[in-house]
Amino acid sequence: MIVSPKGVSDKSNKSRLWFSRENTLNPSFSKQNLLNYSNGFGTKKGKVEFIDINTISLDDFFSGEINDEKIDFIKIDVEGAEALVINGAERILARNPSVKIIMEFCPHAITNVGSNPLDLIKKLKSYNFEVKYISKKQPFLRDIDLLDLYRRMDPNKGFDLLAERKNE
Repeated sequence: MIVSPKGVSDKSNKSRLWFSRENTLNPSFSKQNLLNYSNGFGTKKGKVEFIDINTISLDDFFSGEINDEKIDFIKIDVEGAEALVINGAERILARNPSVKIIMEFCPHAITNVGSNPLDLIKKLKSYNFEVKYISKKQPFLRDIDLLDLYRRMDPNKGFDLLAERKNE
């Protein structure tokens, strides 16, 4: 494991990271995401702060800091910035045909960061990924119609997805 004091995003730049001193579990690039979490995670409404941080894309990180071309697995849980992470990993996705991704998918949080949740799914599918819902009940992996699921779900709650390439 390598720790780097940077936030993962779509590009290497600077970004504002919002956080709460009462709840250090859910920092986000969106202030609204922190305020939305206030009811369930103990953040008092309005008691959020920010720091400006350096960001890096996965493509830049793995070509510069690590210089490792083979990536087998990516786990993404970044409080709404999942689309940014995927957008910054295009070279990794193109060069690693066996890579698997597990990611949190919370449409409301993704929207608050400035991305379209359905565009994120379309992007994964454009790289020939099958996207499955990870259930807490058996069967644990379920084929789903994401558009239908997206329409019916509570926009403030998330769930986990597995993206893996289709067998060709």
